[in-house]
Amino acid sequence: MNEIIELAKKMGQMLKDSEEFKKYEEVKARYETDSELQMQIGEFNLRKMAVMNEMEKEDKDNEKFERLQNEMREAYKVAMSNPLMGEFMKTKETFESLVNNVYSIINFQITGETGSCDKSNCASCGGGCH
Repeated sequence: MNEIIELAKKMGQMLKDSEEFKKYEEVKARYETDSELQMQIGEFNLRKMAVMNEMEKEDKDNEKFERLQNEMREAYKVAMSNPLMGEFMKTKETFESLVNNVYSIINFQITGETGSCDKSNCASCGGGCH
C-alpha cells in the first residue's frame, strides 16, 4: 500500500509540475489581482444576490425581478467579455481536463469502465478502447 501512496504523491507532484498547472497558476494570479475584473465579478455577484433576494419574496414584484435579472445578465456579459476572464477560464479548463483524464485512466484500470469516453476523441478518457 505504501507504494501506491508514493505513486499517488509522485503523480500529484507531476501534475503540479506540468505546464498546464504552471500556466493556470500564472493566469490565476493575474485574475485574482486584476482590480477591474474583480470589480466586474463583484458587480455580477451583487446583482445575482439581488435577484435571489427578490425571488425569495412572497410578494415578488415581477417587473422589479425582470429588471434585476436583466441587470445581472448585463453584469455577467461585462465580466465574461473581459479577456483575462476568458484566459482564466480556458487555462482552468485545460488543467481540470488533464486531472480528469488522469482520474479516468485510473478508473479504467480499476473497473474497466471508461465513464465518459468520447469515441471521436480517444484522448478524452485515455483508456485506449479504440
